[in-house]
Amino acid sequence: MMMLLVPLLVISILKCTISTGIVCPDQCTCNKSSNIEDYANHFHSKQPVAVHCLLGGLKDKNFAKLVQRLPSGTTTLWVVGSEINPNNFSMSEEFIRLNQLQHLHLIRCGLYSLGKRVLVKMKNLNTLHLEENLISHIGPDTFDNTEQLQKLVLRNNNLPLDALPTGSFAYLKSLQILDLSYNKKRGPFAANIFSGLINLRQLALDGDLLMQQDWRAFDDLPNIEKLLLHNCEISSSPPEYALRKNIRLKHLDLSANALTSTDLGYLIGRLPAIEELNISKNRRLLTELTAGAFAHARLKSLNLAGNGLGQLTNASSYQQQHHSALMTLLNGSRLEQINLCNNGFQQFQSSMLVSSQKTISKLSLCGNQLRFVDDQMTKDMYKLNLLDLSDNRIETLPIHLPSQFSNLVLLNLSGNAISTLHPEHMHSLKKLKVLDISRCKLTQLPGYMLDLTNSFDQIYLHDNPWSCRCEVGPLKKFLQKNKHKHSLRQVQCITPKDMQGLSVISIDEQNSNCILGHAQQSTRLKSKSSLFVIIIGMTLIVLLVNVTIVILCIYNRPNGTYRTHEENDERCHILDLPVSQTAVVKSLSPKSKQLLSDNSVTL
Repeated sequence: MMMLLVPLLVISILKCTISTGIVCPDQCTCNKSSNIEDYANHFHSKQPVAVHCLLGGLKDKNFAKLVQRLPSGTTTLWVVGSEINPNNFSMSEEFIRLNQLQHLHLIRCGLYSLGKRVLVKMKNLNTLHLEENLISHIGPDTFDNTEQLQKLVLRNNNLPLDALPTGSFAYLKSLQILDLSYNKKRGPFAANIFSGLINLRQLALDGDLLMQQDWRAFDDLPNIEKLLLHNCEISSSPPEYALRKNIRLKHLDLSANALTSTDLGYLIGRLPAIEELNISKNRRLLTELTAGAFAHARLKSLNLAGNGLGQLTNASSYQQQHHSALMTLLNGSRLEQINLCNNGFQQFQSSMLVSSQKTISKLSLCGNQLRFVDDQMTKDMYKLNLLDLSDNRIETLPIHLPSQFSNLVLLNLSGNAISTLHPEHMHSLKKLKVLDISRCKLTQLPGYMLDLTNSFDQIYLHDNPWSCRCEVGPLKKFLQKNKHKHSLRQVQCITPKDMQGLSVISIDEQNSNCILGHAQQSTRLKSKSSLFVIIIGMTLIVLLVNVTIVILCIYNRPNGTYRTHEENDERCHILDLPVSQTAVVKSLSPKSKQLLSDNSVTL
């Protein structure tokens, strides 16, 4: 008995401790666990503690108290404000005691600056997220003694990037990821702004103005592998020296700028290691076309989304201009992935991919105007295993899908007008692991169809107009059987109205009523069937009786004869015979006797 009481006592003490906020502040959750035993294991073994404070509303005083109450083993701290209830505090010396902190996230906290040497004792700090604040200043000693910091995110602040002094990040010798996106910049960078970042692998400057002379700043990043320059107002050809020293650059994002294919061809040609290029939404891409612009690069992935490659004015211009534009760009390339979403294609043929037709494994055609799927769409694409056809206008699929679909591992058909699927579709998708048919017009799926999807790792069915009448049974059973698959959550009823918004998997009572109604309906059908049989039987009996009567009448009717006046006279004379001639009368036939009798009565 005592052995049972001791654990209960320990758990009670832990509950009390947590509820008073001594171990975990009231405004926060620790370790993301509501299990007391798990928390006890972390507490006694001094394992790393993650603290999340996501309620907002923190000011300087209560934030200082929160920091003081953090567990001594805290290695991860999230403090996030909301738009409704933002935080508003400043960095204080309270952080000095958090010498075990490795990951710090202070997001939407109203920070104006980082203070002086606030991070000096955080020798183990690895990740620092300060996005969506009001930071307008960082000093040269802000990151002093933070040699272990590998990731720094300062996006969406008020930092004047053109006013940051040389060497602002010089102490960050181990930094690998730096995000300065969406800050303030009106002029060029200071000379050698990125000096000292010899280990930097990824730099994000999205939304920051990039001037011609700013390309020099990248010379101090010899090991950069990923450069993100989305929406940087780049409208002129980069200078000849641009990126020449970044020979390890693999991923380059130049989307939402105004570069031509000629500009891009020159720039990409200087990058021997380039593998991924994003040039989506470049409004001048088609103004100058260079044949085989990417042929000499080792590109594996190319994003051409939103460039109007498929928009047409008439059939001839569509065939001659837009098809040839894509073919001109891709000529000589050996891509593995291509994104052609939001280009206005009404039809697509794999031959448009020219030399990449047989090498592409991932094809994205989302957000176009495709209405059908045919063999020409994926012809000769033997390596294709991921196909995205989402948000098109496809209403039906051919019963026999193109043969290349048999190699697909992922198929995305979401956001189309598909209302039915055929069992042959599932048989054709022999290797499929992920199927997305969400946001379509499916109202029901038969049980045998769903059984064919058991081999899928994920199937997305949400946001369809599911009917939760009697036919929902197979879908509900399927959801119950596969509820461990996160993709099957949020599958809701749309009809009938009284069940709209209910989760299909939770309609037990309604489903039982449906079964009862089905039984009652079956009983009514049986009753109607029985009544129908009785009526048919009675009708047949009446018909049989009538037929029998007719037959009897036909067989028993007297033979038809023609009688003359003499015969009638003879009949009359027979009635006047004397009694002595009775024997003669007796010798007459029964019919003759009847005639005599009738005539005598008549007389």
